Amino acid sequence: MPGMAPEKTDGRRSSPRPRLFAQRQLPTLIPPPEPFSPITLRVNTSVHVTHDNNIVCLRSAPEEAAGEAARLVMEAIKAGAAGSGGVPMIDEDGRPRPLVVEVEAGWRVEGAGNVIGREDVARDIVRARLGRG
Repeated sequence: MPGMAPEKTDGRRSSPRPRLFAQRQLPTLIPPPEPFSPITLRVNTSVHVTHDNNIVCLRSAPEEAAGEAARLVMEAIKAGAAGSGGVPMIDEDGRPRPLVVEVEAGWRVEGAGNVIGREDVARDIVRARLGRG
């Protein structure tokens, strides 16, 4: 009968022999790669204004400044990597190094009567406050 243990010649049933597998580590031809040594740059272009009645002139919004900062960092890395003595973009084994650029941007304003804006907006506010509007 299928699924039953085979009969011995003397009529008794024998249980199937368990198969034993030796657990051994098989040799590998390629060693596992070591973690890369990344190049990490963190740029913070946030604007933090505290107290009251501040007038802050910005050339650009913080997110525009963050984008510009990231672009300039990438250009500098490319220029340095292309020439001698720049940032090595490969590790000692010739593997490319990951490049991580983190840019933080935002505004944080604490206080009353603060004005943050481009130069023309800030100029108009100053004139209005001085009564020359």
